[in-house]
Amino acid sequence: DRDAPNSIIIWKTAIANDLRFRIVHADGKYSEIAVPRTLSVGDWHYITFTWDIERGTMTAYLNGALVGRRRLREAPFDPSAISFCIGAGPTGAESAQAVFDDFKIYARVKQQREVSNSYERFLMTERFTFTDETNAPPLNMSTALLSPPQLLFAVISDTHISAPNVHGRFAHNERVRWLIKQLNAFKPALIVNCGDINTYFPRFPGFEEGMKEAQRLMKQLAVPVYQAPGNHDVGNKHQLTFRATPNRPAEGWFVNEENIAVYRKFFGPDYFSFDKGGCHFIVLNNQVFNSGLPTEREQWQWLLSDLADHRNARFIFMFMHNPLFWVSPDDIGTNNYEVVNEPRRSELMELIRKYRVTAVFTGHTHHRISNLLDNTRYLTLPSTTFTRPFGRNYERSMLATIYDPLKVGYYIVRVYDNAVHINLVRHYAPLPKRINIQADNAQPRIRLLNRVATEVDDNLLGITSALPPPIEYGQWASEHLIDGVTGEMVTGDRISQFGWTSQPYAPNEQHEWVELELARLVSVAKIELYPRPGGGGFPISFTVALSADGKRYERIARFDDFPQPTSAKPVVIEVPAERRKPVKYVRVDITRMPPMYLGHRASFMEIAVRDEHGRNYAIAAAGAKVRTKSQASSTRR
Repeated sequence: DRDAPNSIIIWKTAIANDLRFRIVHADGKYSEIAVPRTLSVGDWHYITFTWDIERGTMTAYLNGALVGRRRLREAPFDPSAISFCIGAGPTGAESAQAVFDDFKIYARVKQQREVSNSYERFLMTERFTFTDETNAPPLNMSTALLSPPQLLFAVISDTHISAPNVHGRFAHNERVRWLIKQLNAFKPALIVNCGDINTYFPRFPGFEEGMKEAQRLMKQLAVPVYQAPGNHDVGNKHQLTFRATPNRPAEGWFVNEENIAVYRKFFGPDYFSFDKGGCHFIVLNNQVFNSGLPTEREQWQWLLSDLADHRNARFIFMFMHNPLFWVSPDDIGTNNYEVVNEPRRSELMELIRKYRVTAVFTGHTHHRISNLLDNTRYLTLPSTTFTRPFGRNYERSMLATIYDPLKVGYYIVRVYDNAVHINLVRHYAPLPKRINIQADNAQPRIRLLNRVATEVDDNLLGITSALPPPIEYGQWASEHLIDGVTGEMVTGDRISQFGWTSQPYAPNEQHEWVELELARLVSVAKIELYPRPGGGGFPISFTVALSADGKRYERIARFDDFPQPTSAKPVVIEVPAERRKPVKYVRVDITRMPPMYLGHRASFMEIAVRDEHGRNYAIAAAGAKVRTKSQASSTRR
């Protein structure tokens, strides 16, 4: 809704083809300024808007130049009730046909010279096209603007090095050679590779030749390199569903002791630890998890002892190939191939929590995934060579897509006294001209992640992931039930910032409640229970009751075996006209919940309490209060 009071909207109009900055005041009227119709299709534009309340002005800049200045309306604006949308409205009904890349909000008004200087720096660091070696990004990355760390190291993954002249249609090795040049210029203290060093599987044609080539290339790195085995290096986990074929024998497809022995011949131990700069590094072979192999038992006993011996390390970093999870600790990624299976997953995550592991680095997916759980960062790396288009055969028509240079990269980790900063670096490796794989790339390349660090303005190093979105810690709190934000307004990583989830319960111990206290007596006409998107955690059995004094409640609805919602639309409970009377308290008692992470949980995004005119009184800004028996953030430490 572009006219919602106390809103800030940045939007692109379809007819005028201009970008507008609109401030909707408390009275519903707005002040607006636009960048003129000079936005050319297919080009990037550097746009700045300012809003100066003291001077009562709005300004617009395009590519560093002032293109508009307007007076603000003299009307109130309530920042405590602010709604912010960019590119689309809250419901997504209107959306800009545009791609937004780097986006920053400043707590001060930028002056014209600052805007112009920022644009000049943008030109120096951003205007690259990557088609061949003659138009490639610079090898060196400057850390001049960063505080010198006590330790700096790099994490790479999924190099997929192939035997020379065996997989000539791939550009994997060329990408690795570029990476080696870039890292040697950058000079980290050490490098850890999270696996899939080789591109084929054990006992497959070309495997040992690929391992020899990987040895040769890794020796070109000027600093120590530590390797974790991936499924391409020692074989897949045993839980993977597989049908053997003559070209894909089971003894090479699944991990076994013989494959591990071959790996050790080339790269040494498949699990180990070391210390550097007061930090403890643990490298694991997660392919053997749940396999029952002797290596699995030996590694697990060693890990228990190693963690106990280094519990006082300043920071502990763990490296393995497969992620433990993608989005939530009980998921399996997109399929059974992607993550570590139970029961070893939960057992390892409990050790990670117990010993306060700082970060867990993984690969395998070829896509960047960031999570924060129990103060541990779970970071999955993009490949250094190519992306994985899930469900597509990358050896055929998808070659141009998998080699998109804007989607490959690695992490740089900087360690300080009491902090760890982790940056994603897109290394933008070009492709050699002789590999003709661009012809079928009909669609434009869209840049999904920028490379400007959020902690230093216009720094080339990379986008920081020091604070990825939490899953549990400090989130899903009861106050979000009356913040006015529903699941229809927010998606993705921000969901947990606007909803409530209970603590986990055992199947025979389920009882949770939510109680709302309104600011005054209200004749309630209906109650709306908003589920989280997808419906997860919506109560199965529950009652709704009303009270004037918070002591004597009258039940108005009861539900058993309520189906899980499939959308973010509210479940509406109407109060019959003959039962409407002034009340101040609304209570939801929950006696049966669906299974969620670590048990059974209840969850709502929002609860609205409306009168016959549709006014919602369950809003914190209107004086409402909320209490719950528990919340997820109170149970995670």
